[in-house]
Amino acid sequence: VSNPEWVGHSSITMGEAGKKIIRNGIEMEISDTQNQDMSVQHLQEMPDSDEGLHNHKPELIPSENLLALECEFKWVAAPPVLPTSASEDGLHKEWKDAKNEISKRLKALDESNVVSKIPGFGRKAKELKKTILELTATVESIDDPKSLSDMIDNVEKLTKAVGGNLDAMKAAEDEEARQKLEDKQRAAHNATVEKANKTIKDLEPRLKKRKTELDKLKKAVKKAKDVEKSKLESDIETLSPKIKQLDAELSKAKLASSAKFEFKAPATLLSSKKKGTKAHKFLGDTRNSKLNLSVPKEGLPQFGTLYEAGTERYLAVSDWTHVIQGRKDAKRLKATLCAPREVLK
Repeated sequence: VSNPEWVGHSSITMGEAGKKIIRNGIEMEISDTQNQDMSVQHLQEMPDSDEGLHNHKPELIPSENLLALECEFKWVAAPPVLPTSASEDGLHKEWKDAKNEISKRLKALDESNVVSKIPGFGRKAKELKKTILELTATVESIDDPKSLSDMIDNVEKLTKAVGGNLDAMKAAEDEEARQKLEDKQRAAHNATVEKANKTIKDLEPRLKKRKTELDKLKKAVKKAKDVEKSKLESDIETLSPKIKQLDAELSKAKLASSAKFEFKAPATLLSSKKKGTKAHKFLGDTRNSKLNLSVPKEGLPQFGTLYEAGTERYLAVSDWTHVIQGRKDAKRLKATLCAPREVLK
């Protein structure tokens, strides 16, 4: 026979071939055992549990270069994992920026929402503080656009409420400061009037007495002669300016006594200079209280982190209990569900 060949059949039993066999024109020795390490076997899709990994069996292909009566295959089954080139998807930053803007506004509202001692305003401020704390506690848990839009509406309404309460409180404080200033000015006016009345009471008899003295001197000078006349004329010259001065003082006192009270309001009331005005400036005109942020078009995954690599998206979850929800989120976000590493918790 020219060019003899070994023809193998799939039904052959190795034990019947003896210790040697010719395969593909090569004589091979058949050993008793053979170990084949298949390394890590990544599944094409994420299983529902770790049992899915344990039950995974890859295609077992023995080596063509080595033959044995018994072959032991070894492998590690692992879920799909992130590509090394993957980076965090921009959706996370969009949500982080939006939540930071809301938290920043709520913090500013909390700082601005001072509790006033003026009756009626303290209760309102406490109610607003409770709402601020409730909204602050829920910011981080929001993960869908509808809830975020509702949160924005609530924060903007809260901004107007806090601003309105501060405006009303400031108006009340201004009125209180104005009233105190008016009372102070009225007290000063009354003291001036009282002092003027005392001055009038003191000056009138003195002036009357001096005028009587002047009349007597004028009558006497008409009858006097020589030295006596000169002396009387000198006394008149001395007394006349004193009477004139007393008369002027009396007129001034009467004018002060009859003056009506007029409140003189300052350009800026004292309440406007109180601590806390700076915080109120953050709110500005409460009619223009829109938050400067945009609502992401997609919601965050409930669990795990979304990544991107080129045009592909990956949702990495790290706990088996998150796989079922992760599968739903991955479908919604058009992403491949995977694990951040080869073994989940």
